[in-house]
Amino acid sequence: MKYKLADYLDAIKTTQRLADYREKKERTHSQYISPFGEKVDNLYNDILSGKNDDLLAYLNSLDFDTIKVISAVAYLGRDCQEKKDIGADENLNQWMENEMDFCDSKDAEVLQIYGKSQLGTYIKRGLETLGVNY
Repeated sequence: MKYKLADYLDAIKTTQRLADYREKKERTHSQYISPFGEKVDNLYNDILSGKNDDLLAYLNSLDFDTIKVISAVAYLGRDCQEKKDIGADENLNQWMENEMDFCDSKDAEVLQIYGKSQLGTYIKRGLETLGVNY
């Protein structure tokens, strides 16, 4: 299947914004003492419970092809590939064919990319590598 970046750009950008929000929340999270005297990390508990997690809910709402494209863009940005002068769609498709080893299920792929603590940064770099600036 040939993917057109423009078809997925809104989902990629939304994921990037939600991931950036999560990263900011992780950097500025607060700790508090529970009624039992234990130190509890709010963010960690929210992630474990899935509570208040817009990023995970959003990723789960997308179809598997969209998840694959988001994953490819993130890995492209993580690995800091040089921009090729072959066009964004061709670059994306070559990366997906030659470099990506996707999980067998959407749920597994969602968890794979969700677990990236710098997902927003990776997506932004990936888009820049593909020639998309915003």
